[in-house]
Amino acid sequence: MMRASLRHVLLCALIAWACGSSSAMGQAAGVWRKGVNAEGEMTFTSPDDQADLALSKPISLRSGLDATVSAEAARFDRLGQVVKRTAPNHATTREGVPVVAVMREIEEADGRRLRIVVGAELRRGLGLVCRLRIAVGDGTKASLQTGYRMCFEILGQVRARLAAIDGSTAASAQDDAPPRAVTAAAPARAAPGGGLKPGAIEAVYFWQSLPQYNGLTGLLDVRSSTYLILKDGTVYSGFDAAPEDFDVAASRRAKPQRWGSWRRDGRGYAVSWGPEGRKDRVDPGGLTKPCRPARPGETLNQGFEMSSATSIGIGESRSMTMSQSFFRFKPDGTFNRGSSTAFNTPGAVGHTGRGPQGGRYRLDGYVLELAYPDGRVERRSYCRVESGFILVNGAGMFTRSD
Repeated sequence: MMRASLRHVLLCALIAWACGSSSAMGQAAGVWRKGVNAEGEMTFTSPDDQADLALSKPISLRSGLDATVSAEAARFDRLGQVVKRTAPNHATTREGVPVVAVMREIEEADGRRLRIVVGAELRRGLGLVCRLRIAVGDGTKASLQTGYRMCFEILGQVRARLAAIDGSTAASAQDDAPPRAVTAAAPARAAPGGGLKPGAIEAVYFWQSLPQYNGLTGLLDVRSSTYLILKDGTVYSGFDAAPEDFDVAASRRAKPQRWGSWRRDGRGYAVSWGPEGRKDRVDPGGLTKPCRPARPGETLNQGFEMSSATSIGIGESRSMTMSQSFFRFKPDGTFNRGSSTAFNTPGAVGHTGRGPQGGRYRLDGYVLELAYPDGRVERRSYCRVESGFILVNGAGMFTRSD
């Protein structure tokens, strides 16, 4: 695990990266001036000086996100007479990150201002807030829209990129760490016999966006989601554990925002997510495809690989990490697997890898069981999206050319 100081440096680097790479920044960079305030926070100021944005350093969420954001907003009360205040308002970034916003409208000495705080949790107990100051006047609406968009994109991208790095770190720190969706924490393991029964699963669907070229990083950005639809009328965002090991009750308590309810609606499903009831749809066809379990006695005769890349910074200061893991399955029930990571930073270039290790595998519906010569047995979720694409613990793996 990374030391706390290294995490802080990493978060600060990610904040700087997000401020330089988000599309909102790209749209506003030519008119909003970038700077640093007396507290060392990154700032942006509108060309008419009537609006500015300040991004905090990582802060503790010991009292919870809502309370932290409200406390940050309350600091503005001493600046003048509070004309209007709002309770915490919940929303979601386009990366799927929950955010909280609180607003104060204040009659200050030199005019009326909107003071807004938008915050998000980056990982358990650690968050980031974005503070907006906007003069009430003719340009209020445009400044508010731009400021909100900038805050949402920074918070969403920092959280998403931090999750990707956390996933890569976990995978490289343990020889047999299972591949997993980078946005998901490892699920709680159920007691023997306490997980999902095979008959409890209605269907599994996988959605993946079309690749989009990111001109700042030089990489293709792809987003994906997996829907685990259960017959009891609930749905889970992810498929990151073998069903028999998935502790549903613990997951619902720890991650309620990843659970929802569904109802049939034509050929698809109408979904309502989390306590806030965010609406969604699962429509088979196009970019959304069924992920099918293995047939009884099925074996594979293919190699599969998963690759990911992370880029931080721009120009000569850019650092890049590329990771790859692979499986080779044979029809006699044996397998081999391995992984490698390459990195390129302003000060160093390197490569690490773990040679192939193997054993025997068995497919049973939505379960892939891996048995190693030393007696270890691992179970992972499994399903096939199409002939050259499978999901293993929620991570997409494509056909590998051996």
